[in-house]
Amino acid sequence: MKRAILLAVFVLGVTGQNFAVAQHYLDFTSADTTTFTVGQVESFNVTLQPTQLYIDTFGVAPILEASIPFPSPDGVFFTDNHDGTATLAGTPISAGNFGIVLRAFAPLPPPKGPQLLTQNFGLTVNQGQTNTTVSTDCPRTFTENEPFTYFANALAVGSGFAGGTMTYTQNPGNTTLCSVGIPPGGGCATTSLATTDSHTQDSYLLGASYSGNPNWQPSEGFPIGVTVLSAADVVFRNDVEEVLEGCPAQ
Repeated sequence: MKRAILLAVFVLGVTGQNFAVAQHYLDFTSADTTTFTVGQVESFNVTLQPTQLYIDTFGVAPILEASIPFPSPDGVFFTDNHDGTATLAGTPISAGNFGIVLRAFAPLPPPKGPQLLTQNFGLTVNQGQTNTTVSTDCPRTFTENEPFTYFANALAVGSGFAGGTMTYTQNPGNTTLCSVGIPPGGGCATTSLATTDSHTQDSYLLGASYSGNPNWQPSEGFPIGVTVLSAADVVFRNDVEEVLEGCPAQ
């Protein structure tokens, strides 16, 4: 009988006083911010501390919910653990700053009682990391001005797909050779590698860098080195050699 009277008084008091007494029942004990990273499995525990008034009144765990406004942190989910805690977890696929309102309700039917407590929660999702690799199937030493093809790929660290732009470069000269979207990609071909002045050979570094996606960090691949020989100093054989398409003839 005493419990029923307490519940009735609680409901009437909260309704009539615009929830003025609600803050005396629960307190959040977890932080009001956390940081996740795109492509990584992440988790944050929301915890509550009931006051003695709450324990005497209800004796069972409150109901926890999260109100997430648009745009929502895609890939992240809120789960009530039914023990006075909740879990914000998942693998984010969108970077940004997200405002979340955490709400605790009295465990009264139907299906929940009055709201007891709210917390404005900040979730920051950082860009995911990427690794860019540079490779080629072609010989690394060849006669100047021959076609040469190399490839680059940006891989997400963790899970996800790092779509964006791959920029291929040539050094010395800091020259942009190609700028292609991912997908489709497909590599870059150049015929501009030549010896300078009276050099019998010159060396170049061919690199690539990834960028252009707000959810993934830019990255740069370790460049590959190639050597070109002066055509005037190369003795060509008469037979025809098979070469890969886009690769120089040796």
